[in-house]
Amino acid sequence: MKARQGVTACEGRTVAMEWLDDLVANHLAERLLDPDRLEVVLSEVLDRGAEPARCGDRAAFEATL
Repeated sequence: MKARQGVTACEGRTVAMEWLDDLVANHLAERLLDPDRLEVVLSEVLDRGAEPARCGDRAAFEATL
């Protein structure tokens, strides 16, 4: 491996990029797409849209989501 990377290459462990990409993507998906977390996030988004609801436009606001 050193021959391909040259003398300035890191001497640490090498990890297959595809494996690392999958690991990171799966971890993020598990954390970000957790149903309980999504419920909280979407609830906050809808609460922020409460202002249009006071004007009778909540249905139109929710339709844009």
